[in-house]
Amino acid sequence: MAGKFEVAVTTYEMAIAEKSALKKFSWRYLIIDEAHRIKNEKSILSQVVRLYSSQFRLLLTGTPLQVRLFNPRPQPQTQKKQYLSKHVSLITEQPS
Repeated sequence: MAGKFEVAVTTYEMAIAEKSALKKFSWRYLIIDEAHRIKNEKSILSQVVRLYSSQFRLLLTGTPLQVRLFNPRPQPQTQKKQYLSKHVSLITEQPS
């Protein structure tokens, strides 16, 4: 992947297959469509997505998600709220 680029668009299958190349980049944004597919923390897709370094992540889904941190160490509720307010922006829209 030589050269400069503004955006890389890929499928889940390619994100898994090309993880060695894609994880070399420090991404500014990682936007995940159909984010309910990474809800199972033990799935290959979920594990691969966590290998990618990014400043920001945006999860897009039409399926309700339970907001949880992917952190193996338990945190007090106040730390979770501080982390979420600093690192996660939730956008919700009710269908009209």
